[in-house]
Amino acid sequence: MANLPKGLQDRIKRSSAQVKREMEERSPYSSRRIDLSGKNAIVQPGGSATIRLLPGGTDDPEEVYFQAKQHWIDTVTPKGQFRIPVWCPSTFDERCPICEHGDTLARSMDPADKKAAPSMNPRLVFLWNAIQGKSGARKMDDGVPKVGYITISDTMCSKIFSLMTGGEDQEFAYGAIYDPVEGYDLRFIRPAKQGEQWDVKAAPRPSLLFKGVDSDKTPREWKGWTDRLIDLADVVRTEMKDFSEIYKMLHGEDPDDDEVPTSKNEEEWEDEDGEEEVEEEEVDEDGEDEADEEEADEDDDDFDFDDEDEVDEEEEEGDDDAEEPDFDEDEGEEEEEAEEEPAEQKAKAKKVSGKAKAKKTSPKKKTPSKKSKKKG
Repeated sequence: MANLPKGLQDRIKRSSAQVKREMEERSPYSSRRIDLSGKNAIVQPGGSATIRLLPGGTDDPEEVYFQAKQHWIDTVTPKGQFRIPVWCPSTFDERCPICEHGDTLARSMDPADKKAAPSMNPRLVFLWNAIQGKSGARKMDDGVPKVGYITISDTMCSKIFSLMTGGEDQEFAYGAIYDPVEGYDLRFIRPAKQGEQWDVKAAPRPSLLFKGVDSDKTPREWKGWTDRLIDLADVVRTEMKDFSEIYKMLHGEDPDDDEVPTSKNEEEWEDEDGEEEVEEEEVDEDGEDEADEEEADEDDDDFDFDDEDEVDEEEEEGDDDAEEPDFDEDEGEEEEEAEEEPAEQKAKAKKVSGKAKAKKTSPKKKTPSKKSKKKG
């Protein structure tokens, strides 16, 4: 083997470090992903790789994996057309343009659309913390264990679940295969031909994650290894593209503004603003009512009647002007009683009516009563 010049070795190291930094800037988890397929696959067709699954990256001991939804879509890039994975926003109960397009195709009357609709459906995948390599030979990165995450398909993960539970025969269960002390290494076997299924097998005996994990003599390079466990839900949330980006990947163009969903926070803010505006309007209306009342009171003070009968008659006329006539039986009875009034009362009413007419012809402006104004 020909040796690399010292200067070239240094340049390669600097370039590799720069690539790693850029990848982490795009996604802090991209450099920690363990790929089973694609250009960065850790195992080639017909081969196998040893993986040790690890506990989850949360405080909940039952959350050892994260279940997500994923699409595979064809997209065109400057480098050509590729089929790439896309995290489905429905993982977090959000709208997904791919799922919506699939629903549109399914409702179409075109047989070709109906046939293409299932390809738009997301598939369940399971994210696990993991590390490559056999017991005693785990993969390291800069002197520390290279703890990463692996995305496993639904069919393959169902086989792992069967190993854990024993399936129909619980006495063959392996239990918590991710346990650092009594867990098991797994061998992931990739099929030689496309279209065939992956297989997974467990080691015949449990093994330690690393020597000393079951004692206080933890090796220096493994100290604090649990701090390197990944929050798997955050992986999906961080790497998931927004609605507009996914729409453009699918359709090749940006969505219309009315097609882009509004975030839940913005909707809550809009609702709160609406409530505040209503409250302000109510305050203003109350203020106007109070002002109207004060104005009506001042105008009423301008009317100086000498006779109480004239005041009563004026109020009755205001009420009659403000209210619509109500043609019912009670009103008919009142009219009949009015016809039977004594002549003396009729004469008095006639006298008051004459004074009221004289008051209307005066140049002084009459302000409607509070009741009539509100009625209008």
